Amino acid sequence: MAVLKVKDSVLKLVDNSQHSGWIPYEHLTTLSLLGKRSLAEVLAGVHVLFCPLDAAELLPQDGAEPIFALEPLEDNRWCVRTSNLVGFLECNGLTISIGSRFDPEDGSSFFVPYLIARTLHIPPLEFDWEQVSAYDLLPLLFPAALTRALSSGMFKQYQRVSTNGPCFKGSLAVAAHIKRNLASGLVSGRASGRNVASVSSQLSADNAVTQLIRHTIELLRSKPALAPLLAVNASVVAAVRQIELATPSFRSSALVSVVKANRAPCSCPAYRPLQQLCLKLLCALEPSLSLSQEPDQVYGVLFDIPYLWEEYLATVLEPQGFEHPRNKAGVGALYLDRDQSFLAYPDFYRLSSDSTLTEPRADLVLDAKFKRYDTYAPARDDIVQMLTYLHVLKAPRALLLCPTQRADPLESHYEICGLGGTVDVAFLPIPAQAESFADFCAQMAQAEADLLASFAT
Repeated sequence: MAVLKVKDSVLKLVDNSQHSGWIPYEHLTTLSLLGKRSLAEVLAGVHVLFCPLDAAELLPQDGAEPIFALEPLEDNRWCVRTSNLVGFLECNGLTISIGSRFDPEDGSSFFVPYLIARTLHIPPLEFDWEQVSAYDLLPLLFPAALTRALSSGMFKQYQRVSTNGPCFKGSLAVAAHIKRNLASGLVSGRASGRNVASVSSQLSADNAVTQLIRHTIELLRSKPALAPLLAVNASVVAAVRQIELATPSFRSSALVSVVKANRAPCSCPAYRPLQQLCLKLLCALEPSLSLSQEPDQVYGVLFDIPYLWEEYLATVLEPQGFEHPRNKAGVGALYLDRDQSFLAYPDFYRLSSDSTLTEPRADLVLDAKFKRYDTYAPARDDIVQMLTYLHVLKAPRALLLCPTQRADPLESHYEICGLGGTVDVAFLPIPAQAESFADFCAQMAQAEADLLASFAT
């Protein structure tokens, strides 16, 4: 059980762990308040973001699990039990930092920032998890949120458009018609009978939501440290250009009115996460939109650490030819029966040379596990799950892939009865000693290369 410490109004925790100790009285009420809320309840507000951003689709356990549990112990001490969440929360002057249990106790916390950078496909940024705040993480989410939203098409909305010309559109704008076409004609001695002032609703990409995105882009561009996020890859550059072309009426002076126009969630589900992220970014980075801290209001950014681990491994394995089904998105399912009634979703598998579309075969199956299988044997359910994958894919070998910082992790090996095959626990070493974030990234790159090399044997 880790020691519970609150220093300078910052409570430092790690995921999937128990922490015990004293809690200052001024923060006990806040912790009790948060300990009673589930993830879904916290995300129901507008000030907390969850990664993956499409929370409705990818919330772990439908968001029913709490962010952490608070329990009383003897001698006025308390126990805080954390879940699979990492990130930052701020409430009533208290900051709660939840890091990774795979970080060294006496070293820098580089592991989670590395996972975030790789998962979101942004350059690894030099920052220490111990010093960062919730608002420092918001810009990192923008490139992925932007490209994901635009992949569903440009958001369009009906806009009120005023015209004055020979073609009548919509409804007659009486006052404008009199002023522009009749009254002015009487003054000049020539009344125009050819122009008609009208008002119509037209579907336009230049609307409050795209204007909000444009304001966010311009704000990030104005910050030298954040501007590189707009050019991390060709997809982001193209998305930024699309937004610029779609918003010809952009005016920097209209920021406040644009923010007010986006207080209600937009009608397109694909754009709602991006809309909320833009609002939080603008309020956090723009002094004129200072984010007032309301009593008992929770602010922050949370990440599902098993999701980060799996998606990080995807960046390592997919370029090497591994398939990556996604069960929560319903993509890439395998069928367990001929009637296609039951589905299976291995995290990763590599097709063998004799595989076909109707009879997929694999020579290696991998399952991402963010668990301490370096210190204890795998759970029975995890082994049974791998047996299913071995049988369906006719694979000879399966691995449970876990992180570790141990020099001598527990080796678990199982020879399977019946149809045969083996199940092992494999590890990706996490550097315990790194002089800098750049050094940590270099050590991780070498560990990834060694892991891939081991798959060839």
